[in-house]
Parts: sequence; C-alpha cells; structure tokens
Amino acid sequence: MVESHAPEPPCPITGAAPQRWVQWLSKGMLVDLWRYSLRVDVSDQVSDIERFGIWESPTGLLYFDPPRGGDGDFYRRFYGRIGAHDRLSGPRILRSEFVRAASHVVPGARVLDVGCGEGGFRRYLSSCEYLGLDPNFGGQRPDIRAETIEAHAAQNSSHYDAVCSFQVVEHVPDPLGFVRAMVAALRPGGLLLIGVPCWPSPGTDIPNFVINAPPHHLTLWTESALRVLCAQSGLA
Repeated sequence: MVESHAPEPPCPITGAAPQRWVQWLSKGMLVDLWRYSLRVDVSDQVSDIERFGIWESPTGLLYFDPPRGGDGDFYRRFYGRIGAHDRLSGPRILRSEFVRAASHVVPGARVLDVGCGEGGFRRYLSSCEYLGLDPNFGGQRPDIRAETIEAHAAQNSSHYDAVCSFQVVEHVPDPLGFVRAMVAALRPGGLLLIGVPCWPSPGTDIPNFVINAPPHHLTLWTESALRVLCAQSGLA
C-alpha cells in the first residue's frame, strides 16, 4: 500500500495520475547495486535523494520519481567502463534497429540524430546530410555537436527530413518535451524515428538489473505509451 503522505507524481507524458505505485527503491540500495553489479559509483548523482518511487501510468509507461538522470561525467565513466559505444556501434557491429531505420530514409535526406553518441547511425545512411547531437559526446567530429535538441530546434525549426533518436528517450527526465523538440526540428511530413528498450522484455525482466534504473534509465516503455507520446507531441 502507498503511504498516505506520499505524493503521486503525474505521468510525464500525459500529466495524469498514475494508475499504480510499484515499489520504493532506497538510495542505499541503488548505490550498492551499481557498485557491486557494474563497479560504478553513482553516489554523487543521487546524494540528495533518499529514495525513488516506481510508478505505472495509465498509458502503460513505468517511470521513476524523482527522474534523476546522470550527468556527462557519469556517462563518460559508465560507458567507458563497459565499452558501450564499441559494443553498440563499433565497425564490426550490425545493429538491426539502424538497418531498419535507415531503410525508411531516402538518399539525400537531411537527417538529425539526437543523442547520437559517436554517430554510429551515420554509416547506415546512403548519401544523406547527417548531423548528430550529443551534449555528453559532441565535439569529437564536425558532424556531431554538443547541443541539446531543445536548443538546436529553436534555431532549426522545420529543417530536417528525418529526426531520429535511438535508446535515448528512456534517459531524459522530460520525454514529452524532448520529443516535442524533435518534432519542432522536423519539416512538415517528415520522418520521426524513435527506438527504445521495450517493457516487458528479457532485458527488463532481469531482477535488480540496475541499467534499468536511475541515473541511467528513468522510464520503461510499452508500445501504447509510445503511441500516446507521439500523439501528445502533435503527431497523428
């Protein structure tokens, strides 16, 4: 039972009250899980939070409250520790989601890749004008900028033929604002591509799999939740 004094944080994509509380996760437990399972210290990321709540939205979305995401230092430490970019986007890796997404992008399209990491999607595109955004990893190449999508969309409204984001929406505290900014950068009739880990799935069913918790993942997505997110962002 939810404690009577505990606030019910609204769904981050609709603002509606949650349909259920799932559980509490103490700061101590979270820090220990990160330390012992992945040898990553997240204590500096959550030092001012005593516990996290996990809630389920009527859309099917699971979300953590407070939605505390990691900063650039956390991602450089964590991704460097597990070799994330080499494992996910290295030259010998074939990512099926990139293959499928690229099949919808016509040659010559202006493509914006949001939260692009080291720009792994670029090599799957044919003769496209590519630009990646990543506040944590931008600046490594001329076609990857250390900008947020909100700042970039404000200067590049309705500019891109395709705007994509792979394995990023689950990391951001405000997924609705994030996707609305993606849509703002998209030309009318353009293509929006979003990839997220599915819930439920083998990856989300592993007990105490801390990758699916703050300061890494802040939300767990169902197909119905994604449909509502797109509708709330102004897409049919």
